[in-house]
Amino acid sequence: MYFEVEGQKIYHKIFNESKKKTIIFLHGLGTDHSSFRNYVGYFKDYRLILIDLPGFGKSLSDHRLGYDDEVDLVTKLIKQLKLKEFYLVGYSLGGTIALPIALKKSAGFKKIILINSPVTLTKVSFSKHLMLYLRILITYTTPFRFMAKYVSNRVFPKDKRMREEFLKQIMISHRKTYRKIVWDLRKYDLSKEVKKLAKNIYVIHGSADRVINGKNQSRFVPKNNVGFVKGGHGLFKENQIAETCKLALAYLKG
Repeated sequence: MYFEVEGQKIYHKIFNESKKKTIIFLHGLGTDHSSFRNYVGYFKDYRLILIDLPGFGKSLSDHRLGYDDEVDLVTKLIKQLKLKEFYLVGYSLGGTIALPIALKKSAGFKKIILINSPVTLTKVSFSKHLMLYLRILITYTTPFRFMAKYVSNRVFPKDKRMREEFLKQIMISHRKTYRKIVWDLRKYDLSKEVKKLAKNIYVIHGSADRVINGKNQSRFVPKNNVGFVKGGHGLFKENQIAETCKLALAYLKG
C-alpha cells in the first residue's frame, strides 16, 4: 500500500490497525521497512506504521532527494495522517529524520526512540570525522556496488547472511538520493536542540557499534534515557531485537 505526499508515493505496511497509539518506524540508509519485520511482534499494544523512506525500498523516486527532502516529506505525511497520539522510532538515518520532526513537537507527538542513531556528526572524534569523509569520498568516487559492499561490511562484519541482504537493499536504492543524503549529513548537528526533548527521548546503542560511537552520542541526553545492547550497528539478531524492544517498551510505558 502507498501513501501519497506531494506526488511522492510512500510505501508502507500497517500492523495492529485497531490500536489507538501509533508508532512510526523509520529505517536506516539504504534499507527499507523490512528492517523492522522482527520487531513487530513485540509491540502488540500499538498501531505500527512501517514505511519505506522516499528513494528506498518500494518508495523509489524519479528524482534525487536530499536529507531535508526526507524530513519534509515525512513531516507532511505525519500531518496528513492526523494522528491523535504517535511515537517515533528511528534507526540510524531514520533517527536523524525523526529527531527534527520530534523537536517540532507537533500535535499528538509523545516520545521518540533513537536506535544506533547520531545526535551530531560534527561534534565527534577526529577518527569519526575521518571515517565520515572517507565514506563520502567512497560514495562519490567509486562504483556504487563497491561502496555498497564497503558499507555492508562495516555494518555486518561477522554476519554473512545479513551482510548480503543489506547489500541487496542498498543496490536497489535511488543512487543519487543515497549519495545526496550522505553528503548532506556531514553538517548534521542537533546536539543543542535535543536537550529540549528532555524526558521525551530515549536512545539505544550497540555497545560495539563501529559506525556510531554510542557513548559519545549519548552524552547529549539524560543518563537515565540511554540503553546499550550487546552488538554492533546492525541489531537484528533475535537476542538483540528482544533486548532492544524490551528497553523501548519499558520507556514507552514508563
